[in-house]
Amino acid sequence: MEQWGIILYFLLIGVLMFIAKILKTWLPGLNKIVIPTALLAGIIGLVFSLVFAPLITGNETFYDTDVLTNIVYHALAIGFLSLSLKRTPEGQKETKKKIWSTGMIITSTYALQAVIGILIVFIFFSDNFIGSRMLVALGFGQGPGLALSIGTMWNDLLGGNGATLGVSYSFLGFVFGGTVGVLIINIFSRRKGIEKPDTYSEVNFDKETIQIDTVKEISILDGLTTQLIIIAIIYGAVYLTMLGLYYGLGALGSAGDAVYGLVKGFNFIIAILYALIYKQILRGFERKGKNIRFMTNNYVLSNITSAAFNLMIAGSVLTITLSFLSEYGVQLIVTAVVAGTATLVYLKFITKRVYT
Repeated sequence: MEQWGIILYFLLIGVLMFIAKILKTWLPGLNKIVIPTALLAGIIGLVFSLVFAPLITGNETFYDTDVLTNIVYHALAIGFLSLSLKRTPEGQKETKKKIWSTGMIITSTYALQAVIGILIVFIFFSDNFIGSRMLVALGFGQGPGLALSIGTMWNDLLGGNGATLGVSYSFLGFVFGGTVGVLIINIFSRRKGIEKPDTYSEVNFDKETIQIDTVKEISILDGLTTQLIIIAIIYGAVYLTMLGLYYGLGALGSAGDAVYGLVKGFNFIIAILYALIYKQILRGFERKGKNIRFMTNNYVLSNITSAAFNLMIAGSVLTITLSFLSEYGVQLIVTAVVAGTATLVYLKFITKRVYT
């Protein structure tokens, strides 16, 4: 059965997401909470594994968390890669109103969360690597993929738990926003008399127009194949780049290995860079009158991005283990609650003054 290998992990995530979608649709109360189906799928799998795996197998989980970590690592890069490949609609103008103010609010919020995380560890959990508490800002603000990538860099300093720590902060960020955040929305909507939906659905009501680029390209599957091939070629270039860095930096000894340990978490940035270069090449051909619009299909790329990020979210939650929770559980809860509360207070204060 070794031929199945990693396929079993995709089947696992698929089944969990199917169950989560059914529960969100049919179970009263769940559709009143803003919680992504992928996150709910991860929670279901995590709870089932934490409860039954020790009883049935004697292990912490039913699956190999290292394999799931690798899936999350690559899903982040592929998601950003496909997102970067999307073509900007013609005639769409980028608004510049409040861009500077919005950017400052976002970055200052990250800084606040990072400082709070560092202070809490410094005061209450000084035995742990203090820099890792900056992961609360990545987890709350950027999601599990980036938090996992950066956390991986600090695995050696955190007993192999850096990636899981980043993912756990992201998980708590989702929970905080989907529960406390929704409660606050309900309170303000009642006070202001603002209408709000009774339930929250993930159905996309936006209309998509599928363009036929050539006579031969009638099926949407042809467009999907084209995009997958392009993504594969670009991500292959990312692999070759990482391979070159691995051997090149490795030749420098321990210092080079340490640098590569930092660089490997940024594979998604290299993917974005190559995607942008590819788009510039396409624009060059278009300026010469070549018809290559079929090389980018926004509709298909949007779905690939969504699939990659859903895999990333569900898989990241499944990497949490009992041994990790026993060591970092209290620290996680304390940091997340304090950072989340401070974020709410700060944003309530600053947004009233910026967005009058």
